[in-house]
Amino acid sequence: MAVGFGLCSCLPDRWVCTVTTKYCLVSECQPYTRFSEEREIWCDLLIQRGKKAEHCHANVVKQLNGVACETWIDELRRYTQTTIQGPKGEFISMKPGVAQPNYYSIFLITTDNGSDEKRMRDTVSFLMAFVPWVLVIELMCYLHQVPSSLL
Repeated sequence: MAVGFGLCSCLPDRWVCTVTTKYCLVSECQPYTRFSEEREIWCDLLIQRGKKAEHCHANVVKQLNGVACETWIDELRRYTQTTIQGPKGEFISMKPGVAQPNYYSIFLITTDNGSDEKRMRDTVSFLMAFVPWVLVIELMCYLHQVPSSLL
């Protein structure tokens, strides 16, 4: 399952957030069946009021929850409820009778490179490091990295 998320257009007084979901159902008896959904959701632009990673994290989670998108918090909860972990939280095995999820979650986190944003990205990467079905990719926004002499 792949989920695309993006702020796509600006109207005079609000942003429209378009969420596109694409997934494929696989059956041994039949060929692949592909589905695609697209929804328009009115969302709030959240102002970053604090200067700490906790404020940044709270805004990102609130925004994702506002568009009905699962977050790393949901995956971490699933991981702790369904797996046996070592003393440092590392994956040992699935609990008896529990199958490993048959999907992968990919979180691409792109922010500017302020200390609060970088720490938030690093925290998410750290929390998800042992979850075998989760990949976290963190990048700095290159728009914010352009030298001022080029502007």
